[in-house]
Amino acid sequence: MFQVGYLTLFRLGGTPVRMHWSAPVAALLFGGLGLRPWLWLGFLLLILVHEVGHLTLIWRRGLAPATVDLHGLGGLCLYSEVPSTLDHAVVAWGGVLAQATLGAATVAAVLVFGEPTDEIGAELVHAFTWSNLVLAGLNLLPFAPLDGHQAWRIFRARRRSHRDPAHAPPGAGAAAKVGEGAQERRSPGDPPPGRPRRSHVDMEEGVAVIDGDEVRSTVQRALEDAAREATKRRRDRSED
Repeated sequence: MFQVGYLTLFRLGGTPVRMHWSAPVAALLFGGLGLRPWLWLGFLLLILVHEVGHLTLIWRRGLAPATVDLHGLGGLCLYSEVPSTLDHAVVAWGGVLAQATLGAATVAAVLVFGEPTDEIGAELVHAFTWSNLVLAGLNLLPFAPLDGHQAWRIFRARRRSHRDPAHAPPGAGAAAKVGEGAQERRSPGDPPPGRPRRSHVDMEEGVAVIDGDEVRSTVQRALEDAAREATKRRRDRSED
């Protein structure tokens, strides 16, 4: 759907923002077919803010966006790669969160400066508050292709990523790679470089490492000390 008929408006961080001819038609229907150009503008800006919210979280998750499309059914922010389930769920919340930010800013402006008295301000406030709230509620319904179909999976996806590192988001293992190639800090009891540690125990607040070779050598030294002590005592008793 909507494969052709787009006009590129501008680019955000190299990502083209395109509008389909059906978007102005949807704005006209949204305004009740009346001559309400500022409500139309508010509707189109609301869709744009929604999609920019998706785009922002795509960047934050380390993914590569392809295009931001505005069309008659709302909009679509396309990836140039396949995200994980958790990535997809997080990005799905971006549009509604951006709408919420716009709505809160509009309400704050009205509280500070009062209700607008001109047609332009009134139409834009209506679009950024009540229309905003309705569209956000519709978007969070858990049905495809609405955002709620993916957004509400975030809780299950987060639990799954904690259980299985393979489902962790991009960058989750970055901390383990910091300083890679640098000389390893070694404690006196550490094995020589290149010798693998035989066992490890993951703890909640960190990682406690148990070296199997060190344990065996420690036990062996203890047994040898005990044997020497026993031999010395027998010798002392025989001399007495």
